[in-house]
Amino acid sequence: AVVSTQSTGRMFRDINKLAEVFQIKWLQEDCTKWLHEKLLAVKSEEELTFCFEESYFMLKRRQNDKYIKIFVDQFGGSYNGKRIILKYLSDFENLDVEMIHTLLQLGGSNIEIFYETLCHSIRNNTHLTPNSLFLIQNINMWFFQANWEQWSILFDEIADLPEISVQDFRVTQKLLNEAWRAVSTDSTKEKPTAMHNNLIEFEGYYWSHLADIVEEVIDGQHGSMCTIVPKLMYAVYHSKPCQEETDQFIFNLENLCEEREIKRIPWQILDPFISTLKHSKKPNAEHLVSLLTRLRRSTVLSSTNRENNIIRLYRRVEVNSRSLETSFINWIYTFKHPGSRECVQPGKCGFIIHSGLNYYGDDYCTDDYDYSILKLVTDNETYVDTEVHYHDDISARNMSIYKVVALTLPDGTTLDTVDIPVYGLSTWWHNWFPEVTKSEVKEDCVAYDVSDYMVAKSKDY
Repeated sequence: AVVSTQSTGRMFRDINKLAEVFQIKWLQEDCTKWLHEKLLAVKSEEELTFCFEESYFMLKRRQNDKYIKIFVDQFGGSYNGKRIILKYLSDFENLDVEMIHTLLQLGGSNIEIFYETLCHSIRNNTHLTPNSLFLIQNINMWFFQANWEQWSILFDEIADLPEISVQDFRVTQKLLNEAWRAVSTDSTKEKPTAMHNNLIEFEGYYWSHLADIVEEVIDGQHGSMCTIVPKLMYAVYHSKPCQEETDQFIFNLENLCEEREIKRIPWQILDPFISTLKHSKKPNAEHLVSLLTRLRRSTVLSSTNRENNIIRLYRRVEVNSRSLETSFINWIYTFKHPGSRECVQPGKCGFIIHSGLNYYGDDYCTDDYDYSILKLVTDNETYVDTEVHYHDDISARNMSIYKVVALTLPDGTTLDTVDIPVYGLSTWWHNWFPEVTKSEVKEDCVAYDVSDYMVAKSKDY
């Protein structure tokens, strides 16, 4: 081949340009083959930079994205990928938008680099620069959802820029509103959650002080922060705690949750709570928002930076019980655990959650069956004719069960219709938003925490 692996980077660049200018097909093919081999055998920073620049050249000049894709697959989200990103972002304002988009692809889930670049640009300019606007518009909205409080503060700083144009202001506010709606719609909100014995508990509602909730945790009445937060909301509504009481509550709760391995509340639940409650006109709303924000930042109380798979209800089946002369519901979900081996069983991988029929009703049932308990079904007999089958790697301890509820507020209020987290029979908005005219359950979901599996898997490489 005219271009061999012994060719230097400079020679390759010149030959590659020559092949492009004169459209020499066989020479183009040799250059492509050589660069492909080089990409898969990078050993030094010089080679890394060279391969990136040549891959980007082929993308920009030849509209051929094959090699930049190979580069991203090889180095995306890695330390070497981060080195390339930092190298180019040091001259952020002078980059073309194609380069910024390429760096975003190379960044994978490493959003911190781009967030810091945005902060630096916004805090060192009086207007929103074109590249900052492009970056905001092209960041995956999931990252706004995952770090809602952090990004909302940044958007506030953008709105306060002294020379921001009307057009840029409108664009950023539209993005902020879309992100907020995505947080409200997609976020997880739970009913009761799993204990070691695979049982899921209901929460109740009659607490006046934060100390009462701590006492319940000490007594072993809670296995999840998801049952604690609604009670916290009720307590703060009726009695505003002083700063000392709040600090003591957080301190005690973190110690107890660590000691007793109480399950964290997903950030997807806390973020919509926080953003929605900011619009409440009730006296203690601001204090509640502050308290929930502190919970959100706690790695012990909140599942910040943990990975949840969101599983939506596949089918709901009512089952009659002759022994109790009543009915039950089997909530059927399809889900293949990332730790599962290749499955050859017929039907779909999944699981069933068993509950009393009156779970969503207004009253608790009084017969012998405990309607306040949800249970992960593990016996194979129940799965017959359900189209799903169960694997032992499914654990109720990793599940957070929730429902999406749409709230409709009267015309003229701050909010129109929002989707918010609800646990069990909770109607917390009656206190904080008494003006609600309608509430409607939209869907039932399970947030399944796969973080521990993902960490374990990464150690195998």
